[in-house]
Amino acid sequence: MKGGIVTKLAGARYPEQVFTADPGRSAWSLPVAVLIDTGTAGPAEVVAAAPLDAGRAPVVGERTFGRAALQKLVSLPEGGGLLVTVAKYSSPKGTAIHGHGVEPSVAVETPEEEEGAPGRDLVLEKAQELLKGDAKKAA
Repeated sequence: MKGGIVTKLAGARYPEQVFTADPGRSAWSLPVAVLIDTGTAGPAEVVAAAPLDAGRAPVVGERTFGRAALQKLVSLPEGGGLLVTVAKYSSPKGTAIHGHGVEPSVAVETPEEEEGAPGRDLVLEKAQELLKGDAKKAA
């Protein structure tokens, strides 16, 4: 990303924080695609949502898990503890990630029999196809 909002973090008792990209530190200017699936969670969902909202990259695959939150450990008597969600992440445009996940811009379903099995990676193939199309347009 060349700058702008990366993510927002807010909760009922947690003031909103806005995280931005430094325009002077853009790491990659070539076409890029982001691959996601139902196992994509937490910070990886934030990484997927930012270029999606910015129109920077196609996000290819299946809706993510939907677990992007800040949790706090509360100590309990007797030495136990309780993890409490105190804030939730949202996309740059304000779309909730926690509890909803990130929807891909290009949906590719992975058949059950292919998950974890050697062979074709349909999501990767689709991303490569999209990037080759971008390269042809740029030429």
